[in-house]
Amino acid sequence: MDQSAAEKIAEHVRVLREGDDAAKTAAARGLTDVSHRSQHYYGSIIADAGGIPLLVELLRDGSAGAKESAAQALGVIAWTNASQVLIAEAGGIPPLVDLLRDGSAETKLITAWALAFLSRDNDDNKVLIADAGGIAPLVDLLRDGSASRGAAA
Repeated sequence: MDQSAAEKIAEHVRVLREGDDAAKTAAARGLTDVSHRSQHYYGSIIADAGGIPLLVELLRDGSAGAKESAAQALGVIAWTNASQVLIAEAGGIPPLVDLLRDGSAETKLITAWALAFLSRDNDDNKVLIADAGGIAPLVDLLRDGSASRGAAA
């Protein structure tokens, strides 16, 4: 990993810890952008920097836009099984299911993909999603014919 990526991650995590809602939203988007470059590697760096619990907190307490950005970041970070476990341990699945139930159409799409990545090759997370009430809203996405169908399936 190059130094500039590590510095960007550290700065985004600092802003998640200390910023206002708008700054935290931008930081979550920044972590998504950094993670897209190499999901396997940077996701673990974000986790090591303490970013996962902060993203889960933003998912619970942020504005609608902040929640959407946090869901997208968690979905990208959830590429590896280790990160999937850390997100579940941080309590990320119930607020994702809440967002899937109550979010905008775009937010539901992003959240469905996040849950798909969280449950990929992770049976424990599949159970946690079901226990959090995630099956019914996923079935609703399948029924409504939206772009979320692939993620919901």
